[in-house]
Formats: sequence, C-alpha cells, structure tokens
Amino acid sequence: MSFWKFESIKNAHNILKESFSYLKGDNIEYGWTVTEKLDGSNICACKKLNSDQIELYSRNGLDAREVFKDDITPEIIEKIRTSLKSVEVWFDNKGGFETSAIFVWGEIINTKLLKRTRYGDTPQFFAFRGAVSDTDGGHHTMAFCDLVDSFENIHENAKDYLVPFKNEPVMVADIFKMEKEVDNWHPKSALNSNVNAEGIVLMPNWLARYMPTMKLKTKKFREKISVKATTPREKTISNDPIANLRKEFSLYINDNRIISLQSKGYKFTRENIPTLVKLLLADAIDDFEKDNPSVLEMDKKDRKKIYNIGSYGFNMVRSFVDSI
Repeated sequence: MSFWKFESIKNAHNILKESFSYLKGDNIEYGWTVTEKLDGSNICACKKLNSDQIELYSRNGLDAREVFKDDITPEIIEKIRTSLKSVEVWFDNKGGFETSAIFVWGEIINTKLLKRTRYGDTPQFFAFRGAVSDTDGGHHTMAFCDLVDSFENIHENAKDYLVPFKNEPVMVADIFKMEKEVDNWHPKSALNSNVNAEGIVLMPNWLARYMPTMKLKTKKFREKISVKATTPREKTISNDPIANLRKEFSLYINDNRIISLQSKGYKFTRENIPTLVKLLLADAIDDFEKDNPSVLEMDKKDRKKIYNIGSYGFNMVRSFVDSI
C-alpha cells in the first residue's frame, strides 16, 4: 500500500474559462455539492483490508504523525477509523471487485502547525473523499454525495464526520453566478460563526472528466493578492511587457501561499529557507501560468525574466520563518 495524493483542486475561475462550452451543456445533470473549504491541512489516511494499522500522510506524502505530532489525538484516530469503515462498507455493498485497501482524505484543523484560523481549542478531522484499491491494482473513488450516504447508512449524523456541506446541489448556472459574486463574499464558518470561512469547494456528484472539483476562495485567503512587490526598476518601466508581467507575477508571492506550504508539513527553519523559496516560486509559477496561459508561448529567456523577482521571495520566507 502506498501514498495516494489527492489531486490539486483548480480555481473555479480557470475551469469556467477553459471549459465554458461543455460546462454549459445539457450533460451536466447531477450538479455539485457545496462544501466549506476549511483552513487546515490535508491528510490521507489508509489501511489494508482486515488490518487495524492506519497509515497517515501529509499533503506531500510525509508521515503525518511526525508532522502533526500530538495533534493526531486518539479521538482523531477513532474518527478516521470510523471514516475508513464507512467507505469500506459502501464499496462492499456496491460489489464488483475485491477490495485490498481503503483510503480517506480529510482536513485536520486547529493544529499547532497552522495558526491562521482557529475554529476551536482542540484538533479536529473532517473527511471529504473516500476511495479503495482492489486486488488487481485498480482504484475506485467515490463522489462526495456517496461519502455522505456511506456515513448516513451507519451514523445518525454524517455531518459530525464530514467537512461542512449543503444538502441541495448546485448547477452550472449557479456556479457562474458564484464566481462573479465571490469578491463580495464575507462568509462565516459553519464550525464557528466567529471566524471567516476560507471559501467553498464544489464537489461533483458524478465523477467524470466534465465534472471537475473546483474551489472559490474569498479575498482574504487568496494566493494572489495585492502587495508591494515591485522593484525600483519595475516602477520606472511601464511600457515594458516583461516588467509588467513580472509585476503581475509578484502578486502571487505572499503570506497566504507560504502558509499553504506550511500546511503541507515542510520544515520552516532557517536552514530550510532555500528549499522553501524554490517550492514557493514553483507553486506561484504554476498558478501564474494557469491564469496567464499565453506566457507558455513566450521565449524561455523572457519567461525567466518574468520570474526573476530578486530577493523578494527569499526575504518574505525568511521573515515568515523568523515570526514563527
């Protein structure tokens, strides 16, 4: 049994822009479940069939027990064990193959590692996806609505185990409307009305290529924000397209993106700053190119100039590390 990384969730803005034609088609009949995007850390839990040993991994495949230490409480382990059993029973009832291992992905919140949002005093775990592998090496994933069903079949309240969600599905027209209005959102968390929600994740009720998982973040939590990231040279050159793109790229280097790295379990020490800077830039470049695909058609030397923001990234990471 090996680590199974949960796929990266794309911004709804990019999905709607890229897939406008087929998302507006009549074949989208199942809708999406709206779930709250919790400000925590992704954990993958897995176990072999008929085994009591549970393996826990961070977003990037590290041992979650080492990353989160005593935040992985006995209560969380029992919650994860129940979640794994629910997924196992659901697939067993479905039939068609012989299960070899069970997987659950979820969000751990209120940890010592990530302090931006505190929903409460104790660490908690909430699941958002389940899957199994079979004895022939195949993988089978369940939609979020199926995960809800798997809990409701054996528990009185599935919401005790799952990320907060709304029962009524939304359709394509609803998502286009949400994407236009998100800049004015100031929602409170379903877990604690005194804290802001990070945003929403739209979970497809049918897993298919044309039913993507999407996220919409509120302004406060976005990884592209307006910051003073320009150099003196950029301030004096306004007609240079490379300088303008570099200025735009600098908006992708910010504390929210650093916190996202922190949530994945990387070591935030002075000795590890060069590695953290490389990870930060790689992540920012990935998002920047998704938002600006025409950049990929540019000469490699010009692209390198765009991403050359001097010591700005290094100084930001160092300042963040020193503040912990």
